[in-house]
Amino acid sequence: MKIQVHRVVVWLLFWSGGTLLASPVVFEKVEATYFAGDSADLAKTIDGIDASGRGWSVAGRTHQPQAAIFKTAAPLKADLVLLTLCFQSGRPYGSMAEFLLSFTSDDQPSLLGNWQPLTIVNPSATTGSLTLTPNGRLRAEEVVAVTTGGIPDNNYQVTVRTTGQVVTGLRIDVYPVQRSLHQLLPEVEEVADLPVMAWAMLGDFVLTEFRATLITHSTNIALGAPVKASHPLYQTTMPIGKMTAAALTDGLPSTFAHPRQPDLGGAFFFEIDLGQEHVLNHLSLWGRNDGLAKENRMSRVMVRLYEQDPAEGALPTWEGIDREDGSFPLRGEVDMLRAADGRGRFGGRYIRLSSDSPVPLSPQFAEVEVYPVRQLTPVSLRADGREIDIPDGVRIPPGTFRLALEMKVANEAVRRDTPFRWRYKGKDGGWLVSRERTLEMPCPPAGDYTFEAQTSHSDGTWDTSMMSLPMVVLAPFTQSRGFMLLVVFGTLSAGGLVAWFVSHRRITALEAQSALAAERTRIARDMHDEVGARLSQLSFLLKSLERNPTLPESAKGEVLQLSETASQALGSLDEVVWTVNPKNDSLESLARFLGLHAARYLGLIGVSFRLVAPPTWPDLVVSAQIRHDLAMAVKEALQNVVKHSSASEVVLTLALEERNFAVHITDDGCGLPEQPTVSERSGLANMKARLDGLGGACHIHRRPEGGTEVGLRVPLRQS
Repeated sequence: MKIQVHRVVVWLLFWSGGTLLASPVVFEKVEATYFAGDSADLAKTIDGIDASGRGWSVAGRTHQPQAAIFKTAAPLKADLVLLTLCFQSGRPYGSMAEFLLSFTSDDQPSLLGNWQPLTIVNPSATTGSLTLTPNGRLRAEEVVAVTTGGIPDNNYQVTVRTTGQVVTGLRIDVYPVQRSLHQLLPEVEEVADLPVMAWAMLGDFVLTEFRATLITHSTNIALGAPVKASHPLYQTTMPIGKMTAAALTDGLPSTFAHPRQPDLGGAFFFEIDLGQEHVLNHLSLWGRNDGLAKENRMSRVMVRLYEQDPAEGALPTWEGIDREDGSFPLRGEVDMLRAADGRGRFGGRYIRLSSDSPVPLSPQFAEVEVYPVRQLTPVSLRADGREIDIPDGVRIPPGTFRLALEMKVANEAVRRDTPFRWRYKGKDGGWLVSRERTLEMPCPPAGDYTFEAQTSHSDGTWDTSMMSLPMVVLAPFTQSRGFMLLVVFGTLSAGGLVAWFVSHRRITALEAQSALAAERTRIARDMHDEVGARLSQLSFLLKSLERNPTLPESAKGEVLQLSETASQALGSLDEVVWTVNPKNDSLESLARFLGLHAARYLGLIGVSFRLVAPPTWPDLVVSAQIRHDLAMAVKEALQNVVKHSSASEVVLTLALEERNFAVHITDDGCGLPEQPTVSERSGLANMKARLDGLGGACHIHRRPEGGTEVGLRVPLRQS
């Protein structure tokens, strides 16, 4: 069987090529059961300086256990924690010989509080080695403390798992070990054992620095999972030290493991226990990244998933072969496997990895990452603050201005701060990305929609599962399909009558306000430019349609063009009717129109749009003159953004400041040019002229962080 191999580029880096995010822990205080020196010496362990002649020392009391606790400045939560213990005092071998690491979730950590042992994932030391003992302690390799002209200072690095619990403090318990003085004084035949805390000459250690780094945000459920090997692993005296099977899940691509015998073939395997069954989205295999191996040994890898322990004879639920053709990944590449790359149900608890590659010492892995399915599900939906039921689909009331949809990842106990993307399927088509699980967005126009959303994993891949929520936005009668058809056919048959009726209504209203002459001119211009030209073209197309009553194949293009032209004419007429209709003389109607126009206009060209506005508006009357001129100014500003700024995001902010309506349009584009073109100067002048005519103000300036901000402000007066 041949499967497809995927290669991914990791976009979240930790150290050299990892897939995690790391952040240092700030410690507030350190306490100890005993310390030599004064409190300033003890405080040196959290001052951020590795090398020092002072720190935590238990000189004089190396015969009994001692402990120190480190209180965090704030509660922490992480998948893994990297602990670094520095012993850089200049004393040869002055590092702890045997110690235990633990943590607490108490609000006020103390030496007598509740402490739980930490799960050790990957211990290492710059000098010698660290070994995990059966009682959970770490033991340093025993050395003879002699001075050879160098100072072998030591550092310990220990990756630990906190199982997602809150951490308020970390603790080190140090235990005395027995060392025979015969090692130090070989000329003395009979000497007693000596209790020491370190393998140094005086048996004392000096902890000069204690650091902790959170390794967070990973959706890799194999991180820190137990791994076993069917046969002994390769050991070497080189700096890489002793190989352990835990290298496959320690989160460190710099560590790797492989069998000791070169010719075991398919008889050798690694087995990972995920702790419980999971349905998987994808599985990633990391090969060696050190460039030392002349022949790559990650080829023809057999991957098997099991629900039950395979040692008890369970059959695999899924199996596939990575690089069945014998090829191998280049340095830095990662192979990704999905359900379609094998046979069976892509899920289970146990993972076995083996290889029948003829290359000796196969297989070799630096890391194995396992990512479960992360299905987004809706939690709640609000329409202008009102709760909407979410059965199999939702119905949005007519006139809704803003929607707030809260989502979560199903069956995920600890939230992972990873982005998700969403769209209305089949509409604008483009994906929008967000990190907030409560998504606030303008309500789309009336119609049927399917809201879709996907979440991502910490390795930068999108989960294959898709949340689909059918949604119907109900239309008021004036926006219903029947009403639209009535307007279209009425316009086609009596375009001149509609134009006269609209003009007459607006002229009558303006006569009552002593502004008949100016408004008649504007209505004539609007009707001629926005309706007359389009209706003339639509009339011509209708005649073409009449000549083709059977609508043959050759006429489909004309019908399509007719539909597009009718839609454009209807849109233009709607805006004119919206301005004229006294039912829209309200602040709420004006705010809704501006938000929906900006969302439609920017969405069609793929510019990200965000609306900032209050959920409700006071009942204030806004005249047709203000609504028209302010809408035209906002349109001009949005057109300038699209034509000249190269922006990727636009924010429209609407606010009521006393009795003034304020509109702010900001973008992240290239900002205002130093020398605007003639058309740009003309557009800016038109905007300022419109606002001046309303008694308002228009301000346009560069933003310090980049982009442009357009500020429009008009006083509200009753018409």
